[in-house]
Amino acid sequence: MSSSAEQESRSPGSANNPGSEEKRPQKRKRQEEDDEQQERWKVQKTVEGHCSKVAAHYNELQECGLAVRNQSHIVYLRNFNNWIKSVLIGEYLEQVKQKNRHSISVLDLGCGKGGDLLKWKKGQINKLVCVDITAISVEQCIQRYGDMKNRCYSNKHLFAAEFVRADCTKELLAEKYPDIMFDICSSQFVYHYSFETLQQADTMLKNACDRLRPGGYFIGTTPNAYELVKRLEASETN
Repeated sequence: MSSSAEQESRSPGSANNPGSEEKRPQKRKRQEEDDEQQERWKVQKTVEGHCSKVAAHYNELQECGLAVRNQSHIVYLRNFNNWIKSVLIGEYLEQVKQKNRHSISVLDLGCGKGGDLLKWKKGQINKLVCVDITAISVEQCIQRYGDMKNRCYSNKHLFAAEFVRADCTKELLAEKYPDIMFDICSSQFVYHYSFETLQQADTMLKNACDRLRPGGYFIGTTPNAYELVKRLEASETN
């Protein structure tokens, strides 16, 4: 019994050691602060990795040409997506023109390789600013625009264009074009990349709206997560 009592008197939580009782909440608080800092580092690392992976993926994609694209197993999905974009762009360009806007400026957030350039040309806009996170995609977009320009006759309408490489989920873009107000901001099959964090999604939305003219339009398409999960669960394979 005496040895048991002696061990109990030496334990950190005993009444004979009140200093340890005072230190215990402080240690717990420091541990919680350390855990919170670790979580912040994990989030930061995840965000950086996500953006880098997206950029790396699109940088690695090769420009394969129309003939090869038509052999793709998702060619019908691509065609459907392009039809959706064409209808959306055409509808809201018409809305802008009905407001007697004779000089139409457009911001294309996540322009990619310039798949919508022809749609903007057909819509007879005057100014286009193309922004994308991927350097190679921006270069290919510039090349596509140059090819369009070379094919245009002197009497054919072609908009002026600027090209910006930037991460629209992290960088505020208004300072890059402070003198331009846009009639339309278009973000096609891109916005879901900003959902890594609330801050990134908010920054993306600010970039879409900060330089939008009063009465202007933000148009976009994004995958339906609920529909994707439902179809995955209903499929026979993963």
